[in-house]
Amino acid sequence: MSFLSPVEPAPAIARTSGFAREAAALVLLTALTVIARIGMLGTAEVWWEDEHTFGLMAQDVLRGNLPYVEAFDNKPPVLFLLLALFLKIFGNDFIGLRAFGDVSVFVTAVLVRAMMRPVTGEGAALLAAVVLIGLSAFPIAQATLSEWPAIMFVTAALLCVLRRPSSAPAAFGSGILMAFAVLTRTNLAFAAVAMGGVLAASPFLRGPYPLRSLAAFVVGGLVPLAGLFLLYGLAGRLDLLILGMIRVPLSYTDGAEHLRYFLFTFTELRAMLFARPLTTGPLAFVCLTASLLLLLRRVGRFRSADPAPVAADRWRDSMIAAVGLAVLLSVLRSGGAGAHYLVQLFPFLAFNVARIVGPSGTDDPVRPMTAAAGLLAALLPIAPVAPLSIAALRDPVGQVHDTPQWRASRFIAGDRRPGDRVWALHQHVVLVHLDEPPIARVGVHPGNMTVLRIIRPLAEAGYAPAEPLWAYAALGARYVIAPRGFLTGERSIFYLDADQAVRLRAMLARDYEVGFAEDDVEVLKRRD
Repeated sequence: MSFLSPVEPAPAIARTSGFAREAAALVLLTALTVIARIGMLGTAEVWWEDEHTFGLMAQDVLRGNLPYVEAFDNKPPVLFLLLALFLKIFGNDFIGLRAFGDVSVFVTAVLVRAMMRPVTGEGAALLAAVVLIGLSAFPIAQATLSEWPAIMFVTAALLCVLRRPSSAPAAFGSGILMAFAVLTRTNLAFAAVAMGGVLAASPFLRGPYPLRSLAAFVVGGLVPLAGLFLLYGLAGRLDLLILGMIRVPLSYTDGAEHLRYFLFTFTELRAMLFARPLTTGPLAFVCLTASLLLLLRRVGRFRSADPAPVAADRWRDSMIAAVGLAVLLSVLRSGGAGAHYLVQLFPFLAFNVARIVGPSGTDDPVRPMTAAAGLLAALLPIAPVAPLSIAALRDPVGQVHDTPQWRASRFIAGDRRPGDRVWALHQHVVLVHLDEPPIARVGVHPGNMTVLRIIRPLAEAGYAPAEPLWAYAALGARYVIAPRGFLTGERSIFYLDADQAVRLRAMLARDYEVGFAEDDVEVLKRRD
Protein backbone atom coordinates (compact mmCIF):
# COMPACT_ATOMS: atom_id res chain seq x y z
CA MET A 1 0.00 0.00 0.00
CA SER A 2 1.25 3.45 -0.88
CA PHE A 3 2.21 5.76 1.97
CA LEU A 4 0.12 8.43 0.22
CA SER A 5 -3.09 6.45 0.70
CA PRO A 6 -5.27 7.09 3.76
CA VAL A 7 -5.05 4.38 6.40
CA GLU A 8 -7.80 3.92 8.99
CA PRO A 9 -6.34 3.02 12.44
CA ALA A 10 -7.68 0.10 14.42
CA PRO A 11 -10.36 1.18 16.93
CA ALA A 12 -8.29 0.18 19.99
CA ILE A 13 -5.40 2.44 19.09
CA ALA A 14 -7.24 5.08 17.07
CA ARG A 15 -7.11 7.79 19.72
CA THR A 16 -3.44 7.25 20.62
CA SER A 17 -2.22 6.96 17.04
CA GLY A 18 -4.34 9.93 16.01
CA PHE A 19 -2.81 12.13 18.69
CA ALA A 20 0.70 10.96 17.80
CA ARG A 21 0.06 11.62 14.12
CA GLU A 22 -1.20 15.13 14.85
CA ALA A 23 1.73 15.90 17.12
CA ALA A 24 4.25 14.57 14.61
CA ALA A 25 2.69 16.59 11.79
CA LEU A 26 2.69 19.80 13.82
CA VAL A 27 6.32 19.26 14.87
CA LEU A 28 7.31 18.68 11.24
CA LEU A 29 5.46 21.76 9.98
CA THR A 30 6.87 23.89 12.81
CA ALA A 31 10.43 22.77 12.08
CA LEU A 32 10.06 23.37 8.35
CA THR A 33 8.56 26.82 8.93
CA VAL A 34 11.46 27.79 11.18
CA ILE A 35 14.05 26.52 8.69
CA ALA A 36 12.33 28.22 5.75
CA ARG A 37 11.56 31.54 7.40
CA ILE A 38 13.68 32.51 10.39
CA GLY A 39 16.73 33.13 8.23
CA MET A 40 15.04 36.33 7.07
CA LEU A 41 15.69 37.92 10.46
CA GLY A 42 19.03 39.22 9.26
CA THR A 43 17.58 40.74 6.11
CA ALA A 44 17.35 44.49 6.57
CA GLU A 45 14.82 45.20 3.85
CA VAL A 46 12.08 42.91 2.65
CA TRP A 47 10.01 44.22 -0.22
CA TRP A 48 10.58 47.84 -1.12
CA GLU A 49 9.22 49.93 1.75
CA ASP A 50 6.19 47.80 2.63
CA GLU A 51 7.55 46.12 5.74
CA HIS A 52 8.89 49.41 7.10
CA THR A 53 5.56 51.08 6.43
CA PHE A 54 3.58 48.31 8.12
CA GLY A 55 5.91 48.48 11.13
CA LEU A 56 5.51 52.25 11.52
CA MET A 57 1.73 52.01 11.19
CA ALA A 58 1.59 49.21 13.78
CA GLN A 59 3.81 51.13 16.18
CA ASP A 60 1.45 54.08 15.87
CA VAL A 61 -1.41 51.77 16.88
CA LEU A 62 0.63 50.70 19.93
CA ARG A 63 0.81 54.37 20.89
CA GLY A 64 -2.97 54.33 21.19
CA ASN A 65 -4.00 55.63 17.77
CA LEU A 66 -6.39 54.03 15.33
CA PRO A 67 -4.98 53.55 11.82
CA TYR A 68 -5.02 56.76 9.73
CA VAL A 69 -5.43 59.07 12.73
CA GLU A 70 -1.75 60.01 13.09
CA ALA A 71 -0.20 58.04 10.23
CA PHE A 72 -1.42 57.02 6.78
CA ASP A 73 -0.77 54.19 4.38
CA ASN A 74 -2.87 53.02 1.47
CA LYS A 75 -3.82 49.66 3.00
CA PRO A 76 -6.90 48.44 4.93
CA PRO A 77 -6.91 49.01 8.71
CA VAL A 78 -7.12 45.38 9.90
CA LEU A 79 -3.62 44.81 8.55
CA PHE A 80 -2.19 47.39 10.95
CA LEU A 81 -4.33 46.32 13.90
CA LEU A 82 -3.27 42.70 13.41
CA LEU A 83 0.41 43.60 13.09
CA ALA A 84 0.20 45.76 16.23
CA LEU A 85 -1.07 42.69 18.07
CA PHE A 86 1.96 40.72 16.87
CA LEU A 87 4.31 43.47 18.02
CA LYS A 88 2.60 43.46 21.39
CA ILE A 89 3.02 39.69 21.76
CA PHE A 90 6.43 39.10 20.18
CA GLY A 91 8.11 42.44 20.87
CA ASN A 92 8.14 45.87 19.29
CA ASP A 93 11.10 45.11 17.04
CA PHE A 94 11.99 43.20 13.91
CA ILE A 95 11.45 39.85 15.58
CA GLY A 96 7.83 40.84 16.10
CA LEU A 97 7.59 42.09 12.52
CA ARG A 98 8.94 38.88 11.05
CA ALA A 99 6.78 36.71 13.32
CA PHE A 100 3.80 38.33 11.58
CA GLY A 101 4.56 36.51 8.33
CA ASP A 102 6.07 33.39 9.86
CA VAL A 103 3.07 32.58 12.05
CA SER A 104 0.74 33.26 9.11
CA VAL A 105 2.68 30.77 6.95
CA PHE A 106 2.54 28.10 9.67
CA VAL A 107 -1.18 28.56 10.34
CA THR A 108 -1.96 28.49 6.61
CA ALA A 109 -0.01 25.24 6.25
CA VAL A 110 -1.97 23.70 9.14
CA LEU A 111 -5.23 24.84 7.53
CA VAL A 112 -4.23 23.42 4.13
CA ARG A 113 -3.54 20.03 5.72
CA ALA A 114 -6.81 20.09 7.68
CA MET A 115 -8.80 21.01 4.59
CA MET A 116 -7.33 18.38 2.26
CA ARG A 117 -6.95 15.44 4.66
CA PRO A 118 -10.60 14.21 4.51
CA VAL A 119 -10.43 14.35 0.72
CA THR A 120 -6.97 13.09 -0.17
CA GLY A 121 -5.69 11.25 2.88
CA GLU A 122 -3.00 12.10 5.40
CA GLY A 123 0.05 11.71 3.14
CA ALA A 124 -1.16 13.96 0.34
CA ALA A 125 -2.53 16.57 2.75
CA LEU A 126 0.75 16.72 4.64
CA LEU A 127 2.65 17.00 1.36
CA ALA A 128 0.46 19.96 0.40
CA ALA A 129 1.31 21.71 3.68
CA VAL A 130 5.01 21.02 3.15
CA VAL A 131 4.81 22.41 -0.39
CA LEU A 132 3.23 25.61 0.93
CA ILE A 133 6.01 26.09 3.50
CA GLY A 134 8.63 25.37 0.86
CA LEU A 135 7.15 27.97 -1.46
CA SER A 136 7.30 30.47 1.40
CA ALA A 137 11.11 30.33 1.21
CA PHE A 138 11.14 31.74 -2.34
CA PRO A 139 12.69 35.20 -2.66
CA ILE A 140 9.31 36.67 -3.63
CA ALA A 141 7.62 35.29 -0.48
CA GLN A 142 9.21 37.75 1.92
CA ALA A 143 8.66 37.99 5.65
CA THR A 144 6.23 40.80 6.43
CA LEU A 145 3.90 40.80 3.46
CA SER A 146 0.21 41.57 3.82
CA GLU A 147 -0.43 38.66 1.44
CA TRP A 148 0.37 36.06 4.12
CA PRO A 149 -2.25 36.91 6.79
CA ALA A 150 -4.79 37.75 4.08
CA ILE A 151 -4.49 34.39 2.35
CA MET A 152 -4.49 32.71 5.78
CA PHE A 153 -7.97 34.15 6.34
CA VAL A 154 -9.10 32.97 2.88
CA THR A 155 -7.85 29.44 3.58
CA ALA A 156 -9.64 29.40 6.94
CA ALA A 157 -12.84 30.60 5.26
CA LEU A 158 -12.61 27.77 2.72
CA LEU A 159 -12.05 25.24 5.50
CA CYS A 160 -15.19 26.44 7.30
CA VAL A 161 -17.47 26.31 4.30
CA LEU A 162 -16.13 23.04 2.86
CA ARG A 163 -16.09 21.04 6.09
CA ARG A 164 -19.78 21.79 6.83
CA PRO A 165 -21.35 22.89 3.55
CA SER A 166 -24.97 22.82 4.74
CA SER A 167 -24.30 24.63 8.03
CA ALA A 168 -25.37 28.25 8.34
CA PRO A 169 -23.03 28.87 11.35
CA ALA A 170 -20.10 27.60 9.26
CA ALA A 171 -21.06 29.94 6.43
CA PHE A 172 -21.40 32.77 8.95
CA GLY A 173 -17.89 32.09 10.23
CA SER A 174 -16.63 31.88 6.66
CA GLY A 175 -18.11 35.31 5.95
CA ILE A 176 -16.33 36.79 8.97
CA LEU A 177 -13.01 35.30 7.87
CA MET A 178 -13.41 36.52 4.28
CA ALA A 179 -14.19 39.99 5.59
CA PHE A 180 -10.95 39.93 7.59
CA ALA A 181 -9.13 38.88 4.42
CA VAL A 182 -10.58 41.81 2.46
CA LEU A 183 -9.84 44.23 5.31
CA THR A 184 -6.24 43.01 5.21
CA ARG A 185 -5.85 43.09 1.41
CA THR A 186 -8.60 44.84 -0.53
CA ASN A 187 -8.00 42.90 -3.76
CA LEU A 188 -9.42 39.78 -2.08
CA ALA A 189 -12.90 41.27 -2.44
CA PHE A 190 -12.86 39.32 -5.72
CA ALA A 191 -12.47 36.08 -3.73
CA ALA A 192 -15.32 37.03 -1.39
CA VAL A 193 -17.61 37.66 -4.35
CA ALA A 194 -16.59 34.33 -5.92
CA MET A 195 -17.35 32.40 -2.74
CA GLY A 196 -20.72 34.12 -2.48
CA GLY A 197 -21.40 33.29 -6.12
CA VAL A 198 -20.85 29.56 -5.57
CA LEU A 199 -23.09 29.67 -2.48
CA ALA A 200 -25.78 31.49 -4.47
CA ALA A 201 -25.67 29.04 -7.41
CA SER A 202 -25.76 25.89 -5.28
CA PRO A 203 -29.52 25.75 -4.43
CA PHE A 204 -30.46 26.08 -8.09
CA LEU A 205 -28.06 23.32 -9.19
CA ARG A 206 -28.90 20.85 -6.40
CA GLY A 207 -25.67 21.60 -4.58
CA PRO A 208 -24.96 21.26 -0.85
CA TYR A 209 -25.26 24.95 0.02
CA PRO A 210 -28.81 26.09 0.89
CA LEU A 211 -29.87 29.72 0.57
CA ARG A 212 -29.51 30.20 4.32
CA SER A 213 -25.77 29.58 3.86
CA LEU A 214 -25.54 32.51 1.46
CA ALA A 215 -27.49 34.74 3.84
CA ALA A 216 -25.29 33.70 6.78
CA PHE A 217 -22.16 34.31 4.69
CA VAL A 218 -23.26 37.85 3.80
CA VAL A 219 -24.25 38.68 7.38
CA GLY A 220 -20.97 37.30 8.69
CA GLY A 221 -19.07 39.43 6.21
CA LEU A 222 -20.77 42.56 7.50
CA VAL A 223 -19.80 41.91 11.12
CA PRO A 224 -16.11 42.99 10.96
CA LEU A 225 -17.01 45.96 8.76
CA ALA A 226 -19.69 47.06 11.22
CA GLY A 227 -17.23 46.62 14.07
CA LEU A 228 -14.71 48.90 12.35
CA PHE A 229 -17.29 51.60 11.71
CA LEU A 230 -18.47 51.36 15.32
CA LEU A 231 -14.88 51.58 16.61
CA TYR A 232 -14.09 54.67 14.55
CA GLY A 233 -17.50 56.17 15.24
CA LEU A 234 -17.06 55.91 19.00
CA ALA A 235 -13.66 57.57 18.63
CA GLY A 236 -15.20 60.37 16.55
CA ARG A 237 -12.93 59.55 13.58
CA LEU A 238 -15.36 57.96 11.15
CA ASP A 239 -14.31 60.50 8.52
CA LEU A 240 -10.75 59.16 8.60
CA LEU A 241 -11.93 55.57 8.18
CA ILE A 242 -13.91 56.57 5.10
CA LEU A 243 -10.98 58.60 3.80
CA GLY A 244 -8.36 55.89 4.29
CA MET A 245 -10.40 52.82 3.44
CA ILE A 246 -12.75 54.13 0.72
CA ARG A 247 -11.91 57.53 -0.76
CA VAL A 248 -8.17 57.09 -1.29
CA PRO A 249 -8.38 53.50 -2.60
CA LEU A 250 -11.12 54.47 -5.04
CA SER A 251 -9.08 57.41 -6.31
CA TYR A 252 -6.07 55.12 -6.60
CA THR A 253 -7.95 52.69 -8.85
CA ASP A 254 -7.37 53.48 -12.51
CA GLY A 255 -9.10 51.19 -14.98
CA ALA A 256 -6.91 52.38 -17.84
CA GLU A 257 -3.85 50.82 -16.19
CA HIS A 258 -5.27 47.33 -15.68
CA LEU A 259 -3.76 45.96 -18.90
CA ARG A 260 -0.36 47.45 -18.07
CA TYR A 261 -0.47 45.86 -14.61
CA PHE A 262 -1.47 42.55 -16.18
CA LEU A 263 1.50 42.59 -18.56
CA PHE A 264 3.86 43.83 -15.87
CA THR A 265 3.04 40.85 -13.66
CA PHE A 266 3.97 38.40 -16.39
CA THR A 267 7.13 40.34 -17.17
CA GLU A 268 8.16 40.11 -13.53
CA LEU A 269 7.31 36.40 -13.36
CA ARG A 270 9.26 35.61 -16.53
CA ALA A 271 12.29 37.50 -15.21
CA MET A 272 12.03 35.60 -11.92
CA LEU A 273 11.89 32.23 -13.68
CA PHE A 274 14.93 32.92 -15.84
CA ALA A 275 16.90 34.48 -12.99
CA ARG A 276 16.42 31.49 -10.65
CA PRO A 277 15.69 28.42 -12.80
CA LEU A 278 16.66 25.91 -10.12
CA THR A 279 14.27 27.30 -7.52
CA THR A 280 11.41 28.90 -9.42
CA GLY A 281 11.50 26.34 -12.23
CA PRO A 282 9.81 23.65 -10.08
CA LEU A 283 7.24 26.24 -9.02
CA ALA A 284 6.38 26.94 -12.64
CA PHE A 285 6.27 23.23 -13.49
CA VAL A 286 3.95 22.29 -10.64
CA CYS A 287 1.79 25.37 -11.09
CA LEU A 288 1.24 24.80 -14.81
CA THR A 289 0.82 21.03 -14.76
CA ALA A 290 -1.10 20.49 -11.53
CA SER A 291 -4.23 22.31 -12.66
CA LEU A 292 -4.20 20.59 -16.07
CA LEU A 293 -3.79 17.12 -14.58
CA LEU A 294 -6.45 17.83 -11.98
CA LEU A 295 -8.83 18.94 -14.72
CA LEU A 296 -8.20 15.76 -16.69
CA ARG A 297 -8.81 13.67 -13.61
CA ARG A 298 -12.04 15.50 -12.86
CA VAL A 299 -13.28 14.77 -16.38
CA GLY A 300 -12.53 11.09 -15.84
CA ARG A 301 -14.24 10.97 -12.46
CA PHE A 302 -17.32 12.74 -13.78
CA ARG A 303 -17.87 9.63 -15.89
CA SER A 304 -17.92 7.45 -12.78
CA ALA A 305 -20.89 5.16 -12.22
CA ASP A 306 -21.34 6.46 -8.67
CA PRO A 307 -22.86 9.97 -8.89
CA ALA A 308 -22.75 10.80 -5.15
CA PRO A 309 -19.00 11.22 -4.71
CA VAL A 310 -18.82 12.87 -8.11
CA ALA A 311 -21.32 15.53 -7.02
CA ALA A 312 -19.49 16.13 -3.75
CA ASP A 313 -16.17 16.40 -5.57
CA ARG A 314 -17.64 18.74 -8.14
CA TRP A 315 -18.90 21.24 -5.58
CA ARG A 316 -15.77 21.05 -3.46
CA ASP A 317 -13.54 21.58 -6.46
CA SER A 318 -15.83 24.27 -7.83
CA MET A 319 -15.58 26.29 -4.63
CA ILE A 320 -11.79 26.03 -4.49
CA ALA A 321 -11.44 26.73 -8.21
CA ALA A 322 -13.78 29.73 -8.14
CA VAL A 323 -12.01 31.35 -5.19
CA GLY A 324 -8.59 30.53 -6.64
CA LEU A 325 -9.53 31.99 -10.02
CA ALA A 326 -10.83 35.12 -8.34
CA VAL A 327 -7.54 35.51 -6.45
CA LEU A 328 -5.64 35.01 -9.72
CA LEU A 329 -7.71 37.68 -11.47
CA SER A 330 -7.17 40.10 -8.59
CA VAL A 331 -3.42 39.44 -8.75
CA LEU A 332 -3.28 40.05 -12.48
CA ARG A 333 -5.40 43.17 -12.17
CA SER A 334 -3.21 44.71 -9.49
CA GLY A 335 0.11 43.15 -10.36
CA GLY A 336 1.96 46.40 -10.94
CA ALA A 337 3.70 46.02 -7.59
CA GLY A 338 5.59 42.91 -8.67
CA ALA A 339 5.73 39.15 -8.51
CA HIS A 340 5.26 38.94 -4.73
CA TYR A 341 1.50 39.20 -5.31
CA LEU A 342 1.73 35.58 -6.49
CA VAL A 343 2.12 34.52 -2.85
CA GLN A 344 -1.67 34.62 -2.69
CA LEU A 345 -1.81 31.68 -5.11
CA PHE A 346 0.44 29.38 -3.08
CA PRO A 347 -2.35 27.67 -1.05
CA PHE A 348 -4.24 26.88 -4.26
CA LEU A 349 -1.12 25.34 -5.77
CA ALA A 350 -0.84 23.20 -2.62
CA PHE A 351 -4.51 22.19 -2.96
CA ASN A 352 -3.88 21.02 -6.52
CA VAL A 353 -0.85 19.00 -5.50
CA ALA A 354 -2.87 17.26 -2.79
CA ARG A 355 -5.77 16.51 -5.11
CA ILE A 356 -3.52 14.87 -7.70
CA VAL A 357 -1.41 12.94 -5.21
CA GLY A 358 -4.45 11.91 -3.17
CA PRO A 359 -5.85 8.35 -3.35
CA SER A 360 -7.07 7.33 -6.77
CA GLY A 361 -5.31 4.05 -7.34
CA THR A 362 -1.77 3.16 -6.41
CA ASP A 363 -0.79 2.45 -10.03
CA ASP A 364 -1.61 5.96 -11.22
CA PRO A 365 1.62 7.36 -12.77
CA VAL A 366 0.50 10.94 -12.15
CA ARG A 367 0.79 10.55 -8.38
CA PRO A 368 4.52 9.84 -7.96
CA MET A 369 5.39 12.42 -10.60
CA THR A 370 3.40 15.12 -8.84
CA ALA A 371 4.64 14.05 -5.40
CA ALA A 372 8.24 14.29 -6.60
CA ALA A 373 7.63 17.68 -8.22
CA GLY A 374 5.92 18.92 -5.07
CA LEU A 375 8.79 17.82 -2.85
CA LEU A 376 11.25 19.39 -5.28
CA ALA A 377 9.32 22.66 -5.22
CA ALA A 378 9.31 22.54 -1.42
CA LEU A 379 12.91 21.56 -0.71
CA LEU A 380 14.85 23.50 -3.33
CA PRO A 381 13.95 26.98 -2.06
CA ILE A 382 14.52 25.90 1.56
CA ALA A 383 18.04 24.60 0.93
CA PRO A 384 19.80 27.95 0.34
CA VAL A 385 18.15 29.66 3.34
CA ALA A 386 18.81 26.81 5.80
CA PRO A 387 22.30 28.07 6.81
CA LEU A 388 20.88 31.54 7.47
CA SER A 389 18.14 30.01 9.59
CA ILE A 390 20.66 28.02 11.64
CA ALA A 391 22.61 31.22 12.33
CA ALA A 392 19.41 33.03 13.30
CA LEU A 393 18.41 30.26 15.69
CA ARG A 394 21.73 30.61 17.47
CA ASP A 395 21.42 34.37 17.89
CA PRO A 396 18.14 35.88 16.62
CA VAL A 397 18.66 39.28 18.26
CA GLY A 398 22.20 39.47 16.95
CA GLN A 399 20.95 38.78 13.42
CA VAL A 400 18.54 41.70 13.63
CA HIS A 401 21.19 44.04 15.02
CA ASP A 402 23.89 43.08 12.53
CA THR A 403 22.62 45.47 9.85
CA PRO A 404 23.54 48.99 8.72
CA GLN A 405 19.97 50.07 9.46
CA TRP A 406 20.26 49.04 13.11
CA ARG A 407 23.63 50.74 13.46
CA ALA A 408 22.25 53.91 11.88
CA SER A 409 19.43 53.90 14.42
CA ARG A 410 21.95 53.52 17.26
CA PHE A 411 23.96 56.46 15.89
CA ILE A 412 20.87 58.67 15.96
CA ALA A 413 19.78 57.42 19.39
CA GLY A 414 23.19 58.17 20.88
CA ASP A 415 23.67 61.53 19.19
CA ARG A 416 20.25 63.17 19.37
CA ARG A 417 19.04 65.70 21.89
CA PRO A 418 15.52 65.93 23.38
CA GLY A 419 13.12 67.23 20.76
CA ASP A 420 15.34 66.45 17.75
CA ARG A 421 13.26 65.28 14.81
CA VAL A 422 14.15 62.59 12.30
CA TRP A 423 12.95 62.57 8.70
CA ALA A 424 13.30 59.46 6.54
CA LEU A 425 13.53 60.11 2.84
CA HIS A 426 14.43 56.43 2.52
CA GLN A 427 15.31 53.44 4.73
CA HIS A 428 12.28 53.91 6.97
CA VAL A 429 13.36 50.75 8.80
CA VAL A 430 15.67 53.04 10.83
CA LEU A 431 12.54 54.76 12.16
CA VAL A 432 11.10 51.34 13.03
CA HIS A 433 14.22 50.52 15.05
CA LEU A 434 13.93 53.88 16.81
CA ASP A 435 10.16 53.47 17.37
CA GLU A 436 9.99 56.98 15.90
CA PRO A 437 6.83 58.31 14.22
CA PRO A 438 7.26 59.83 10.77
CA ILE A 439 7.76 63.58 10.56
CA ALA A 440 4.47 63.91 8.66
CA ARG A 441 1.35 61.73 8.70
CA VAL A 442 1.74 60.88 5.02
CA GLY A 443 5.49 60.32 5.32
CA VAL A 444 5.14 56.72 6.47
CA HIS A 445 5.69 55.38 2.96
CA PRO A 446 8.12 57.48 0.89
CA GLY A 447 6.00 57.19 -2.22
CA ASN A 448 2.76 58.49 -0.73
CA MET A 449 3.53 62.14 -1.43
CA THR A 450 4.60 61.53 -5.02
CA VAL A 451 1.45 59.74 -6.24
CA LEU A 452 -1.11 62.38 -7.13
CA ARG A 453 -4.00 59.93 -6.93
CA ILE A 454 -3.10 59.37 -3.26
CA ILE A 455 -2.23 62.88 -2.19
CA ARG A 456 -5.12 64.62 -3.95
CA PRO A 457 -7.98 63.20 -1.80
CA LEU A 458 -5.80 63.54 1.31
CA ALA A 459 -5.14 67.20 0.54
CA GLU A 460 -8.80 67.84 -0.28
CA ALA A 461 -9.75 66.41 3.13
CA GLY A 462 -7.21 68.64 4.88
CA TYR A 463 -5.26 65.59 6.02
CA ALA A 464 -2.01 66.72 4.39
CA PRO A 465 -0.76 69.67 2.36
CA ALA A 466 -0.55 69.20 -1.39
CA GLU A 467 3.20 69.77 -1.35
CA PRO A 468 5.85 67.37 -2.60
CA LEU A 469 7.52 64.99 -0.22
CA TRP A 470 10.86 66.81 -0.18
CA ALA A 471 9.27 69.89 1.43
CA TYR A 472 8.98 68.02 4.73
CA ALA A 473 12.75 68.11 5.15
CA ALA A 474 12.31 71.80 6.00
CA LEU A 475 10.11 71.03 9.01
CA GLY A 476 12.98 71.22 11.45
CA ALA A 477 14.42 67.71 11.12
CA ARG A 478 17.84 67.37 12.70
CA TYR A 479 18.52 64.05 10.95
CA VAL A 480 17.64 62.99 7.41
CA ILE A 481 17.86 59.32 6.44
CA ALA A 482 18.60 59.07 2.72
CA PRO A 483 20.06 56.55 0.28
CA ARG A 484 23.83 56.67 0.37
CA GLY A 485 25.13 58.85 -2.44
CA PHE A 486 21.88 60.77 -2.55
CA LEU A 487 23.60 64.06 -3.31
CA THR A 488 25.65 62.77 -6.22
CA GLY A 489 24.61 59.29 -7.22
CA GLU A 490 21.94 57.79 -9.44
CA ARG A 491 19.68 57.21 -6.41
CA SER A 492 19.28 61.00 -6.11
CA ILE A 493 15.85 60.93 -7.77
CA PHE A 494 14.48 58.19 -5.53
CA TYR A 495 10.72 58.82 -5.30
CA LEU A 496 11.26 62.34 -6.66
CA ASP A 497 11.01 63.95 -10.07
CA ALA A 498 14.04 65.76 -11.49
CA ASP A 499 13.04 69.27 -10.33
CA GLN A 500 12.29 68.10 -6.78
CA ALA A 501 15.59 66.22 -6.63
CA VAL A 502 17.60 69.27 -7.69
CA ARG A 503 15.93 71.50 -5.10
CA LEU A 504 16.24 68.94 -2.32
CA ARG A 505 19.92 68.26 -3.07
CA ALA A 506 20.66 71.97 -2.86
CA MET A 507 18.84 72.32 0.47
CA LEU A 508 20.51 69.27 2.03
CA ALA A 509 23.96 70.28 0.81
CA ARG A 510 23.49 73.71 2.39
CA ASP A 511 22.13 72.63 5.78
CA TYR A 512 23.36 69.05 6.42
CA GLU A 513 26.52 66.97 6.66
CA VAL A 514 27.04 63.21 6.65
CA GLY A 515 26.95 61.73 10.16
CA PHE A 516 26.71 58.03 9.34
CA ALA A 517 27.21 56.09 6.10
CA GLU A 518 27.26 52.35 5.52
CA ASP A 519 26.14 50.37 2.48
CA ASP A 520 22.93 52.01 1.25
CA VAL A 521 22.20 53.88 4.49
CA GLU A 522 23.21 57.48 5.04
CA VAL A 523 22.24 59.69 7.98
CA LEU A 524 22.59 63.40 7.33
CA LYS A 525 22.95 65.61 10.40
CA ARG A 526 21.89 69.25 10.41
CA ARG A 527 24.80 71.61 10.91
CA ASP A 528 24.58 73.50 14.22
